[in-house]
Amino acid sequence: MDLMKQNIIYNKFFLIGLIIKLFLIIFFVPEIHIELFMPFLIDWINDPNLIIWNKELMTNNISPFPYGIIMFCIFIPLTSIFYLTNYIFDLNNLLFVSNLGLKLTLLFFDFFALVILIKIFTKIKNEIILYYWLSPLVIFITYWHGQLDIIPVSLLLLSLFYLKNHSLNKSIVIIGLSIVAKHSMIICVPFILIYLIKQKIDFNKIIKLMLYLMLTIIFFEFPFLFNDGYHSLVINNQEIDKLYSMNIEMSKGNFVYLVPLIYLLLLYYFQRLRRINFELLFAGMGVAFSILIFLTPSSPGWIIWIVPIFIIHQINYGFKASLLIFIFSILFIFYNFIKSSGALFLNVYDFKILINFLKFDDFLFIGYTLVITSGLIISAQILRSGIRFNDYYKFNIKPVSIGISGDSSTGKTTLSNSLKKIFGDKFTQ
Repeated sequence: MDLMKQNIIYNKFFLIGLIIKLFLIIFFVPEIHIELFMPFLIDWINDPNLIIWNKELMTNNISPFPYGIIMFCIFIPLTSIFYLTNYIFDLNNLLFVSNLGLKLTLLFFDFFALVILIKIFTKIKNEIILYYWLSPLVIFITYWHGQLDIIPVSLLLLSLFYLKNHSLNKSIVIIGLSIVAKHSMIICVPFILIYLIKQKIDFNKIIKLMLYLMLTIIFFEFPFLFNDGYHSLVINNQEIDKLYSMNIEMSKGNFVYLVPLIYLLLLYYFQRLRRINFELLFAGMGVAFSILIFLTPSSPGWIIWIVPIFIIHQINYGFKASLLIFIFSILFIFYNFIKSSGALFLNVYDFKILINFLKFDDFLFIGYTLVITSGLIISAQILRSGIRFNDYYKFNIKPVSIGISGDSSTGKTTLSNSLKKIFGDKFTQ
């Protein structure tokens, strides 16, 4: 592990990415940090208590911190250290200095996600460093726009690492932590359950794993279930209604909600597959996230959920996949640079002044359509490639030839007929 980290640290692409990210951390402050996350964290640091999620902190029905206790515990240590540093050295810039703690926490988990991705896909280490660590999507969302979703994604990747290495108990507990960090990660659970069933895991073992998952979530969530602030800011925050934004009214009062419908159809299709390897599980989860991201008015930070899947897809499937993801990245960043909140240079200069002067608003509706279209095309490509290159389905593309030799009357025909019975006449000739 230490040797692998050393190899990463001395990689030229890693150093370039690190310099870019440190520059953004030091000189830019994301607006949503100023308006939402930092007031929430600083309010608690000023007055530590067990309530944590204060309903009064909501402004315009927007939750300042729509994340669970895991996220809170992750951000508080470094934020508190830099908060105290501001007072000890009399720096007179509480928000800017304290925010360095939050941003360095994001950098740590960004690096953690890189390490876990490399440990999962060891054969493409250098490509992962290039495409993930220098990903314009990760840099834009995490360090310019300022979203925090890299943390639940890192926990999810860690869970998948243990799953691939057959450490099922660790995997299921960690996915529980990722769900507590951000409830949207629960989308992955049915896919993991189907994967375990297809891997012929003992049924009693699967029940025990699901019990571990429930106990992990309950352990961290139960102390706050009777907190009105937790219900308002986390469980029933403004993001929940987005699931039902796309619907068809069949008759008065009867709606068909398209996002849950498409998700359930994907689950049905996924469980119908005869064999599911780890790569196909990875692809299926990516498509599930894509349904939520591209078929709802999603927040820009949600795109981080599928960046690791995008990265592995473009590495494995060549130039066309890379070109399509590059086009998507440019369209996404261009649209959200104009439409979404950005960052202030040294907490003072707002680049939106320049954007408003150039008046790009007329092109936004076209840009949004192109973002959604290209994203859905990539998702379809990921699912198709995941199935096509699954170990089980490769036999349909590359038939296997078996040569049988031996003396007369040694059983060559008997063996051949036995193989035909095993694989079926349809798959043998």
